[in-house]
Amino acid sequence: MSVEEFFKSVYPVCVSSNSYGGKLKDEKVEEFKKRMDRVAKKKSGVADFVIKYEFEEASISFIPPNAVIITMKKIASLDEVKELLNKLLQAGVEV
Repeated sequence: MSVEEFFKSVYPVCVSSNSYGGKLKDEKVEEFKKRMDRVAKKKSGVADFVIKYEFEEASISFIPPNAVIITMKKIASLDEVKELLNKLLQAGVEV
């Protein structure tokens, strides 16, 4: 599984805070949430509205219907963010 299979786009939101955004493909939203639940540490959730996770060096928030905000703990390029997402998506594959 790859970023291109799950996301319509991934883009910088605020470079100074190492934040990036992504729009999930509509047909991949539920699968993305299931993978997040399997491999990332769930930090909080507000009635399925905003769900926050921790995965490696990032905080990842899911905001319905299809938005994802990735905040890196260290300075990272867009390519590094995509690598992290690819790793997360690969780790979430059921064996």
